[in-house]
Parts: sequence; C-alpha cells; structure tokens
Amino acid sequence: MEDSLVRLDNHFSQVNQLWLVVAVLLLSLPSVLAADPIETASVEKQLLAVVNSDSIFTSDIEAVFSKIHATMSPSERENFNYSKLLNQLVNDRLIIREAEDMGIAEDSIVTTFLTTRQRDYAVRAFIASNFVPSDSVTRAEILDYFRDNYRMKQLRTVSVPSREEATRLLNLVRKGAAMDSIAQAVSVDIYRYQGGLHRLKYLADIEPELRKPLVSMKDGDIVGPFPYRQVYAFMRLEKSLPADTAELAKYESYITSIIKFQKRSASWKQFMADQRRNFRVTIDSVAIQQLVAQGSVRVDSAFMSGTDKPIAMVDDSVIITDRQLRQKLAHGAMSTPDQPFDSLANRTLNEQIDNAVLSHKAFQTGFDKQPLVTKRLMAARDSMLIEVYLRETVVSKIVFDHQEFDQYYKEHQEEFRETDEYILKEVLFSRKELADSVVTMLEDGADFDFVVKKYVEDQLNLIDKDQWVSLGSFPQQIQTDLANLTIGKTSKAYPTTEGWLVFKVKSHRPGKIKAREDVEMQIREIMFQEKFDEQLDKVLATLKANSKIVFFNEAIDRYLGGAKR
Repeated sequence: MEDSLVRLDNHFSQVNQLWLVVAVLLLSLPSVLAADPIETASVEKQLLAVVNSDSIFTSDIEAVFSKIHATMSPSERENFNYSKLLNQLVNDRLIIREAEDMGIAEDSIVTTFLTTRQRDYAVRAFIASNFVPSDSVTRAEILDYFRDNYRMKQLRTVSVPSREEATRLLNLVRKGAAMDSIAQAVSVDIYRYQGGLHRLKYLADIEPELRKPLVSMKDGDIVGPFPYRQVYAFMRLEKSLPADTAELAKYESYITSIIKFQKRSASWKQFMADQRRNFRVTIDSVAIQQLVAQGSVRVDSAFMSGTDKPIAMVDDSVIITDRQLRQKLAHGAMSTPDQPFDSLANRTLNEQIDNAVLSHKAFQTGFDKQPLVTKRLMAARDSMLIEVYLRETVVSKIVFDHQEFDQYYKEHQEEFRETDEYILKEVLFSRKELADSVVTMLEDGADFDFVVKKYVEDQLNLIDKDQWVSLGSFPQQIQTDLANLTIGKTSKAYPTTEGWLVFKVKSHRPGKIKAREDVEMQIREIMFQEKFDEQLDKVLATLKANSKIVFFNEAIDRYLGGAKR
C-alpha cells in the first residue's frame, strides 16, 4: 500500500500545493477560510441516524451539500435527492469504522497525508489571519497606469540570425541607408514584407523585448542590436501618440485588477520578509552555485541523482536536500524551458524556504490546533480512510480479461457507433431576408436547384460536393435539426460568419462502428465501474449485517419534506 501514493519526507520538508494557495490568496484573500465547510447552514440540528455509535445529523448533510452546491445547476439543486445523500453518509460511517478497526488510520500513508494536510490547513489559517494586503487603488493611480501603458507606439525592426550582421546593418542605417529596404531584403521576422513596420499599438501590447527600450525612446531613435526571438534585432521608433483618455473607461476595470494584484504581490513580499526575520535561514551557497553551473549545461538523470546533503535549513530543520532540489529544478526546467536556470533555482529555493517559514510560524502560533483546522483535518482523515479502504478491499479485487472486453463489445456495438454521415448541397446568402424567403419557397415545394440558381448571389456560394460529413461536426442546433431531415428535405437558414446557410440532404448513412481497439479504454472504464459497484455492494452488505443502524424516521420525514424530497 505504501507504494501507491507519493511519500513525503519530514514535517517541514514539503508543503503540498502551498504556492497554489498563495496565488489564490493574492487574487482573492477575503474568500479564503471565510466559511467553515463543516459548518451547517440554516437548519436546526436534528439527529437523523445512528450507525453503531456514530451519529448523523442534519448538519452533516448540509455540510456535504454545501461542498457540491456551487458545481450544480439551479435545476439540479432543486431536484437534489437528500435521501441518497443520507444513505451515502451511512455507508461512509460504516467504511470509516471498518477502516479504523483494520488499522488503516495508523498506516504511514495515512499519517503522512494527514501531517501534510494539517500543515496546509494551518498555514492557510495563519495567512488568512495575519496577511492583510494593502490593495486599495486610487483614481490617480489608474490614470497614471493608463497614461504610461496605453501610449501608442509604432516601430520598425530588422531581425537577422547573428549579432555581427545586425550591427553591420544598423551602421548602414545610421549612415542613411533605407531601413525599410533592408528589412524587405534580409529580415527574418514576420514584418519583413511591411518593410519591418509594425502596426500602431498600445505600449502594453508590445512584446517585452521590444517594449523595455521603447519606454525611454523618442521618435526617430534607433536601438540595438539585442536578442529577439532567437535572433538579433535593431529597432527604430517611427511614431508616438499619447494615451487617449476617452478610452480609459474601456480598460479601467482591467487596470484596477492589475494594480491591485501588483499591490498584493508587493504586500506578500513584505509579509514574507517580516516572517523570515524570526528565523535563522541557512543556505549552502557553494552547493547552489555548483548545481546551477551543472543545470545550465544539461539536466539529465545524472543531474537529478544528487545527495542527501542539506541545501537549506530553517533554524535546525532541513528544508530541502541536494537531491530534492535537483528533482524540483528538473521538473521546473521542463515546465518553463525558457526561464534562465539560475532564476529558476533562486525562485524554487525561495519558495521552499518561504513554505517552511510559514509552516514553522503556523505551528508556533497554534494555528494547527484551531477548531476550523481540526474540523477540516477530520474531514480529510475520513476521506483518506475511505479511499484507502476502497482501494484495498474493492479495487484490488477487480480484474479483467480480454474475453470480457470482447463479449461486452459484441453486446453493445451500437453504443460505439459514430454519428451519422450526410452528403449535403449547401448555399450561402448574404442577407437573412433573402435566405428566409428561399426557405419559405422550399417549404412550399419549390425545387431546390431551381430556386438556388435563381436567387443565389454568387455561384461561389453554392457548395455541392459528394463528400460525407459527420453529424458531429455541426453545432448542436444543426445536429438536432439535421437528424430529423430525410433525404431530399431542406433546412431552415442558419447564421454563420460568412452569411446565412441553407442546405439540402442528398444522402444519409449510419455512422461506422468503432473498432474494438479504439474503444478498449472506454469499455475498461464502464466495466470497472460495474465491477466496482458490484463489489462495493457486497462489502456494504457485509458491513451492514454486522452493524447496528437506527434511522429516526420522523426526523427524516420532517427534514426531507417539501423541497428536500
């Protein structure tokens, strides 16, 4: 069982998904931990059932429902079956008790998972309680940002493979050579055919490599050469226009969110600097330099091997070892291949240190013992016990053989049939009124070819190909209508980006049945679920036969009455 989940090393070595949490905090801090997911809503707490010695209250149902509520449509909420949810809670309590009796709660895979979760929840609670970002945005700040970033700039570039060639061409331009002619002759970027001229853009919309020097340039200034898209370029500023404040309203909301995020990021940086002051952070800078030197050349299996030598420590706790950092950097290098390796190493190491500092701080200040954290941890414990128990007692007993796959495929071939196919004659009209008039004539029995020939505005708009087209390639509305049309029938007019489309069904055939090898994974999923349900029913039947379950029917009827039915 220990090989089936990822192992975590020690209490402060890793913080699972913490930096995702931080990103969410920076975007929407007030929502984090604002509502206790275990707390109940508006119903008075009532006892609904007792499973052995475990009680199930209305609050338990409301707590589970609150977690799935946001993902449901209004009709799903209205028709939600609370009775099934009560039965599910009964099943969960049976499984949790059995998992405890089997000793699963003491398994290292569970205890490690819960240690990680406790740390995550404690850190979230600590951040929500102590991190108060300064993110108010004034009108003046919005206007300054708009004026700085929504100035209009038009530039001209020449891009060539080598720095030497770029320098030579730049000197020719400085001596009076026509830059547009040079661009048309030798430039390797997409602006070559416009003589290197870019369209007039907001400064904010210009690529970072080009935007940075533009900030201090005046019309006619030339800069370069500089690296640009794996080649070398030089650039001349052709035209500048000030920001048009009449357009500010269109971008104000976006600008506000950008400034707010920048302020929250700055607040977070200061917050972490303040937290670090309370701890002794030790970094092996020589080992980091060696690691960066190796990784800048090649990241392979040899690079990832590493040692157990500590690279960073907070107080007396090892935060990350040489091997762990190498593995994280290898993963980061694959995810962000364009980032300089030294920057990647610095960011990764600082993330690990900040994670550890937050963990230390959260535990030192008792956030791991907060009621909310404890409730969340108990819920995580129950979920983990159920998951491990089902893996060991249900999933482990599910087996397949190819004969079963073959049999299922033979008995359910229609389920694997592709959508029907059609040959259509299509015609486009530029005006809705004309298209609707043609449709009316066709519905009254007029001949399609005669009407189209008479009213089509351009013969290029008549498409008549003997080509089979899958029903699934059309938008849903057309699919629905087309499925109800027989051969020789015509459609209504459909709006498209090119005009109004009307078509006639020339031929129709059923879709092909997919080959078995193409649907094997789909069959596996279906059969797995069937076997899982069957095996789970057997397990639950045994558990229920050896348990005492009491339902309080009057309370259940009161609670599940009305809208909860």
